[in-house]
Amino acid sequence: MSGYPARWNSLKDVLVGLREIFASDNVDVDEVKRLLNSYKSNPKDWKQFCSWDSAKYTRNLIDAGNGKYNVIILCWSEGQGSPIHSHANAHCFVKVLDGQVMETMYQWPDSEDDEQPMRVFKKGSLFTNEVTYINDTIGLHRMENPSHTEGLVTLHVYIPGYQECTTFDERSGHRNVCKVVFHSNSGESLDYGNSRPGCSEQALPAPNEGTLELPEAHNCSSDVCPSTSAAADRSGSSSSDEDSSSHELDYSHSEMESFEITFSNFSRRDGNKIGRISLAHNRLRVVPRKISIFTNLNFLDLSGNMIDSLSPEILKLTQLRTLIAKNNRLTAEGIPKELYQLTELQHVNLSGNPLGHVPEVLSVMKNLVFLQLGSCELEEIPEILTNTPSKLEVLYLGGNRLSSVPEEIGYLDNLQALHLNGNELEALPPSIANLSQLKSLSLHQNRLSALPSEIIRLDNLRELSLRENPLVRHFVRFLIFQPPTLQEIAGRVIKGKKILYQGQLPTNLIQYLNSAHHCVNARCKGVYFDTRFEHIKFVDFCGKYKVPFLEYLCSPRCIPSSPVPLTETPDQEEADMMKKVLLG
Repeated sequence: MSGYPARWNSLKDVLVGLREIFASDNVDVDEVKRLLNSYKSNPKDWKQFCSWDSAKYTRNLIDAGNGKYNVIILCWSEGQGSPIHSHANAHCFVKVLDGQVMETMYQWPDSEDDEQPMRVFKKGSLFTNEVTYINDTIGLHRMENPSHTEGLVTLHVYIPGYQECTTFDERSGHRNVCKVVFHSNSGESLDYGNSRPGCSEQALPAPNEGTLELPEAHNCSSDVCPSTSAAADRSGSSSSDEDSSSHELDYSHSEMESFEITFSNFSRRDGNKIGRISLAHNRLRVVPRKISIFTNLNFLDLSGNMIDSLSPEILKLTQLRTLIAKNNRLTAEGIPKELYQLTELQHVNLSGNPLGHVPEVLSVMKNLVFLQLGSCELEEIPEILTNTPSKLEVLYLGGNRLSSVPEEIGYLDNLQALHLNGNELEALPPSIANLSQLKSLSLHQNRLSALPSEIIRLDNLRELSLRENPLVRHFVRFLIFQPPTLQEIAGRVIKGKKILYQGQLPTNLIQYLNSAHHCVNARCKGVYFDTRFEHIKFVDFCGKYKVPFLEYLCSPRCIPSSPVPLTETPDQEEADMMKKVLLG
């Protein structure tokens, strides 16, 4: 390629350079790598192409090329990852635009019939501006965002562009062919309706044979400028946030210890025009006292500072809808108890702070829609957070030390995304099936050996991530059974014989008898109370995925005598849902 520059100054330059490279029929892989390495990532070049989804990573097409390749930007929210996948004999280049990506590389399974776990041969991390390359002769890979506090943006070049690939179950090597899906094209969102994520029938947009056109980046000055932080674009704020105030101040990465003098230069009238402020990645130890001059502020980003408490000035921001205060030094005691007075507040991100426990005030903030508490050194989910009416749609609790989930989690009936990845969970409560609106459930990197069988009732579930859990792979005769107490034996007899007891016994015994659970064995009419027999049932989906479900029996005698896994044949919708369980 003639006139090859030492560094490409913009993403548009890179795309033009790719056009020149692919004008020839002979493509030099090393030349593509040099081009990508030469570009220094600038969010102003690419953030207009980004779309974010709390349920899954998104694939955003920015150039369909000349038929020989395509260029895609992938946006990964905290903890999200891809399935193990091939590349349909295409070349795959990946450049990290922002954040850290974890790449795990796998050998191909020996055959399609073997049920053997996938074999890892390389694992490592890439950081901003680093480039990696893979093709099917090298192996398979999975990419994921390992952070519980930061988003990830990657640039992918595929030669040629492909419309389907093969994904692999980590535990068994089973494979599934999926068609790719794009969530946006050149910054314009695409609606793929109810198609299965990662398996959409949506066609690849036609190659652009004409002049390369990119959406214009926003013009900005040093003080009033669209935010360059991923957090700003993933805040969940709608366009209506800027109806009353349309200007934004971006002072991120300014190495400032104070903004008191800077904010003193604003009149009250000018302050009313500011709707968004980013003070991220500075050296702040306190919230600026004069922040209160911005009376119409609806978005505030304080992330990446050294703040140990949110001072009372923040309570004067009565129009605030989004508060990003991740990666500071906040403790639970540093969150003001009066924070509930900010009745417009819908999105709170406190991830990456040493909170120790969940601040009680969060449980009384009825208008919260997004709550992010990743890597906050939490050891339990307080019942008060989950047993009160809530508008909460997204709850991120990844990267903590949670060992259990309270039954009350089922009361969050508006919840659409629940992220419990990267904890120490060994079981889930059956009440999780009450989350009827749930679309995404992240459980990877825990200690789960089985799932509650009730989970199959989650009709809206689109993404269920289970990777890196010690899921049971073989039939288990029994797990736990403790002899019942005399009270339980008596209770079982009363319930089994249908003896009337209402009004004949003390209130506490009536409540105890009313708490009886029916044995799931259809041939058994028995019940149990506190003593139950834990049994693993394998449900065989499409002859490919044996998923372990935990169910409870009243006695070891209720287990089938044959050590053959129980199998059920689900309908097509259930089968499609369960295909995603072990692939995600």
